[in-house]
Amino acid sequence: MATTPKTLALVEITSTDLTTVYTAASGVNTSVSVLSFTNVTTTDQQIDIYINNAISDFLQKTMTLPGGIGKERLYYGFQRKMINATYTIKVQASAATAFNVAIFGREIEIDGS
Repeated sequence: MATTPKTLALVEITSTDLTTVYTAASGVNTSVSVLSFTNVTTTDQQIDIYINNAISDFLQKTMTLPGGIGKERLYYGFQRKMINATYTIKVQASAATAFNVAIFGREIEIDGS
């Protein structure tokens, strides 16, 4: 069973729509180690972080960041959780082009894949 550390996502959020920033590939489960968010505007903005199990979006965290501030966490509700194959991480920002998102972790090959 191969484990591959990698950058899972580097995304500029360009709308206020719920946006998929990472999809676990078929045949792997994903362990997220770091989620990083930077508010690239000059005013306070809010971002919501979700995990989707291919059926429903589950809110993991809501946070507000001041303009020009970045925040990095080892996890935002993802501690000791595996993101199963084809599950997604989504975000929704309060303003278009407000956030840059970076996600780092490991993809773990599922036995028999």
